[in-house]
Amino acid sequence: MSEQSNYQYQNSQAAPQQTQVQQTQQAQYQQYYQQQAQYQQPQQTQYQQQYYQQTQAQQYQQYYQQPQAAAPVAQGKWNWGAFFYNIVFGVGCHAGLCWLMLIPVFNVVWIFVCGAKGEQWAWDSGKFGSEIEWRAAMKTWNRAGILQLILVAISIVLSIVFAASLAALAESLMYSFMY
Repeated sequence: MSEQSNYQYQNSQAAPQQTQVQQTQQAQYQQYYQQQAQYQQPQQTQYQQQYYQQTQAQQYQQYYQQPQAAAPVAQGKWNWGAFFYNIVFGVGCHAGLCWLMLIPVFNVVWIFVCGAKGEQWAWDSGKFGSEIEWRAAMKTWNRAGILQLILVAISIVLSIVFAASLAALAESLMYSFMY
């Protein structure tokens, strides 16, 4: 027998063995996964399947055929984050009307509109999947805005104190030079 024919003979004998091993492993894997599926997903009775199909149909009708009710958004609730970080708030919450803050002079009034209507615009944008997610985001924005309010108040007080002390220093220096 030549070397080439001997090689072909050995390969033809080895190929079915590999296929049988692979088939055996595949059958073992299938059996294992079927057993796991039985533990993870209990068999549903015909009544349960029927109920599930009816429930799906009802959900479909409620979602697609009836108008969607608006989430209970607190109307007129002030958001300090939308007030102080209006453009960033508009980008982060997809509230496009906050971009009107870029218009000079108009922004003096619009900053208050953003603070008053920012939460409603954020909900209407549809970015948030649930009311819980929306409320958590608005709470975070509100905290950031309140922190900014506190920092602004502290800086104003410190500026007044610094200006008063500077005025007192200037007055005392002028008094010392006069006499």
